[in-house]
Amino acid sequence: MAFVYILEINDAIFGASIELAKRLIDLSSRSKPHITVRYAEKLKNRLDLYDDLEASDIRFTGVGSFGFEDLYGPYVVYIKCSSDDLETLAYKPHFPDSVFHITLYSGDDREVAQKVLDLLNKYMWKFTLKFLSANKLVRKTVGVKAKDQRLSDSAQKLWKKIYGRKYCQERIDKMSFELRESLVENIFSYVFSEIYSYENILLDLDAEQGSSVGNLDLGRRAFFEWEGKFKKKKYYEGASFLTPPELALDIANYVKDHKFLNSRKINFGEPAIGTGTLFAAVLAVFSKENIESAIGVELNGHRAKSTHEKWKHKGLNVINNDFFKVSGLKKRNFIVANPPYVRYQNIDPVYRRELQGLVENELNLEVSGFSNLYVYFILLSHKWMEVGAISCWLVPTEFISSVTGRPLRDYLTSNVTLLKIHIFTHSGSQFENAQVSSCVVIFENRRPDVGQCFSYSLGDYLDSSDIEKKILISAAKVLDNWNILIDDKEKELDQYFMSDIFTVKRGIATGANSFFIITREKMMELELTLEYVRPILPGVKKIMNENVICPDLFLKLEDDFLYVIDTAKSMTNIKIDSPKLYEYIKNGEDEFSNRTLLSKRNPWYKQEYRDVPMFVCSNMGRGNGASKSIKFFLNKTKCIATNSYILLYPNLCLKKALDSGLVKENDLLNYLNAVVADTAEKYSKSYGDGLRKIEPSTLKGLPLYNLLPEIKEIIKH
Repeated sequence: MAFVYILEINDAIFGASIELAKRLIDLSSRSKPHITVRYAEKLKNRLDLYDDLEASDIRFTGVGSFGFEDLYGPYVVYIKCSSDDLETLAYKPHFPDSVFHITLYSGDDREVAQKVLDLLNKYMWKFTLKFLSANKLVRKTVGVKAKDQRLSDSAQKLWKKIYGRKYCQERIDKMSFELRESLVENIFSYVFSEIYSYENILLDLDAEQGSSVGNLDLGRRAFFEWEGKFKKKKYYEGASFLTPPELALDIANYVKDHKFLNSRKINFGEPAIGTGTLFAAVLAVFSKENIESAIGVELNGHRAKSTHEKWKHKGLNVINNDFFKVSGLKKRNFIVANPPYVRYQNIDPVYRRELQGLVENELNLEVSGFSNLYVYFILLSHKWMEVGAISCWLVPTEFISSVTGRPLRDYLTSNVTLLKIHIFTHSGSQFENAQVSSCVVIFENRRPDVGQCFSYSLGDYLDSSDIEKKILISAAKVLDNWNILIDDKEKELDQYFMSDIFTVKRGIATGANSFFIITREKMMELELTLEYVRPILPGVKKIMNENVICPDLFLKLEDDFLYVIDTAKSMTNIKIDSPKLYEYIKNGEDEFSNRTLLSKRNPWYKQEYRDVPMFVCSNMGRGNGASKSIKFFLNKTKCIATNSYILLYPNLCLKKALDSGLVKENDLLNYLNAVVADTAEKYSKSYGDGLRKIEPSTLKGLPLYNLLPEIKEIIKH
């Protein structure tokens, strides 16, 4: 169940006055003034970071609101805050640009919200509130109301001090909003009139002092220009997954513990600074005295300004611009980043070619057009590093095994010295709101020495690995798939592979499953014979609990056979032989025939050919301890399959052995699910939250451990 860590503002002055104001403004409000520090649903093993945290003070920095741009709200009015004690652990992934705040009003009445905003703006909310005693975080379960909804003692005392009588909610409930509004104004006027007499209040007399935020107007223009280069609107919000504070601290601590920086003064850099979580972690681990300078680049103007306000007093200079267009940046000796995850499909082709050109000019590397945006961030940050600089990246794991990841793997094994790759397992999922597996990559800006090794590890946490190996950089350089580096099984003397016993193919890609795949009922409606269709397997989820696919299974599942429309006949002949199919294809032509895949076929409704496979394999899935993510099935039907399956055809020798009974079908199936599926898990790509995917090319190259003796004999002879 989701929960939040909050800091209650419970002092006798401002905490009490804000509590009273909340009750008077919204008669249904019973929540105490608080700041939400952390939203958590997956956080399980690092709770001590929050349970032990104490806040010594809170800085009030102004008044804010949102929702007024919308016609129907909701409208929110709040007091902005900040705290060095809390910022390091702040994490609200679903609201990446949210600042610390205390909400005064949240509702659908625009007029009320505007009056509250106008009222708050009458006062100078720029001061520091020091807590007289340790103020620890409180854990609250999301959606569960507090049991104690009474007005606090401090709020009641303040009310009595101002109005000379006891607070009475029944009387308040009968008042008009205008009267209650005047009461709130009286309370704040009283509190602010006495502000100089409070020992625990420090006024901010120099609110604008601090380092610059670059050119916000320039950055704002750059943001809209850059946003236009992406196909999806609001891509930036969807692509930005905030770094969990505990992971940011782990990265900073790992660098410090392994003395990668050798006691150097830090010149920090982050090409996609975001909310500053990684800077906060570096600040907490190394302390401000060890940071000589700090530069962060951020495209989003609102986010750049907010991050600047949070960290300007710690020396962070935020440049609001497109990192790929910024020039003249001072070299950095420590770069840490969690770049935005924008998939290649959402990058404008013209902009993508610009980035490819930059990489080729600067590093002489040819980047695939199918590379996602984070690849460009890593490669184009190279020129920002001093010689010997340390660079740490939190990125998806896909580059480790993909063809498109080859240029990045080449860079990590040739241009720099790779120090560490740690892959996070799904049980330690790092993000609350991302469905992509991640890893930490650490390298030094110098070319690798002969015989240099890097640490390659796998586990829930960076500082405690389930598996860790020292890998020769030169050995990794020649491999097309780095997943095999973490394989903890020793290769056998007479090692065999899946390609030795199977021909491996992907299932068919129809290009429009909803159009081409039809039920038996639809087939009868169109009056089709098997001349125009082929039977096809249902989705993997339908049969995941089975081992053998046979016709009886579909009756058990209460599911009809499915068919895929597949014919090479011309429309002229189809119109003569099957008028209803002709009309069906004609009706779908405008919607489907121009799709990329279908436009390359002639005719566009003809499927690629596949023989009926003896075995099929799910190409992706989620394991749960008892079952593996990748599963094999024995196909006893005449069905082919879509590309949600991988098709396995026994080679000639194995086929003869199966036909003769020398090798039993069920023995081979059990071997595939018991041994090969386990190996497939290690070689597959992980997409977060337990989802794993294996490509046909990867499955083809899987090593076969403990192969059945009778199959070994077949291969040998």
